[in-house]
Amino acid sequence: MISTLVDVIEISAPNDKPNNLTLGPLFYRFPRLKKLRITKSRIPAIGSSTFRYRLSLQTLDLSENRIEHLIDSNFRGLSQLETLNLSHNLLSELASGTFQQLYRLKHLSLAHNRLETITTRLFYNLSQLTTLDLSHNPIGEIPPKNMIDLRPLQHLSLRNCQLKQIHSLFYQNLPNLKIFDLRDNHLQIIHSYEFSSLHQLIDLYLDYNHLNQIDSHAFVGLNLNRLTMSNNYLMKLMEQTFSNCTIVELDLSSNNFTAFDTKIFEPLSNELRKLSLNNITTLKEPSTSVSRLLSPLRQLEH
Repeated sequence: MISTLVDVIEISAPNDKPNNLTLGPLFYRFPRLKKLRITKSRIPAIGSSTFRYRLSLQTLDLSENRIEHLIDSNFRGLSQLETLNLSHNLLSELASGTFQQLYRLKHLSLAHNRLETITTRLFYNLSQLTTLDLSHNPIGEIPPKNMIDLRPLQHLSLRNCQLKQIHSLFYQNLPNLKIFDLRDNHLQIIHSYEFSSLHQLIDLYLDYNHLNQIDSHAFVGLNLNRLTMSNNYLMKLMEQTFSNCTIVELDLSSNNFTAFDTKIFEPLSNELRKLSLNNITTLKEPSTSVSRLLSPLRQLEH
């Protein structure tokens, strides 16, 4: 028997021998419960009364189950919840306001599901949400209006979401974003002033896309700790690609560059400390020797 005074309950199973569980209104017996983790248990759904009397719960992890549908009443009684992990389930569609009961929620993961769209007002009433993981869903496109409830967001992962482009108005709804993960998508072009409304951004990940063009002034106004664009199809960079921005760590490795303008990195001379050009085998012009490229970079770590 589990003591009714526990504050953590964790139930899981080996990968090759998952549990077969269903959820019901059992947790009212644990008035001090703050963290509930039930994974690898083939849970098919969350009942509308499962958490009705569980006001103390702060962390709920139901990842690696078989949940296909959610409605807002599934979360009734979870007004204190701060972290919700629903990754690695079978979710394909979520209605507007699904999480509106969770007005104190700070961290939400819907990664590794089957979501093909982000419904309008899906994140309604999540006024304290700072971390959202939508990675590894076949979303394809996100209309800007569907992000209007995410202004407090600081960390957004859209990794491997089959994105081909992002609407210019998308970023205007994310003024507090600090970490943005766009790896493993199908993006081809970064336009001028693309991220100029993301004034708080510090880490931007663009690796493993189909990037073949970075326009001048693409990163204007950004003060980045880290910018990664490795494993793309870049052959050249415009002379003013990095104008009016600061970058501490820059990764351009595993691209198809044939030459660099000798002044390409000069705008970064005061801040850049780490530069990766590994696995670039296509450089042809001697005028772009490594020594000439690096000479303006006074702060570069060796």
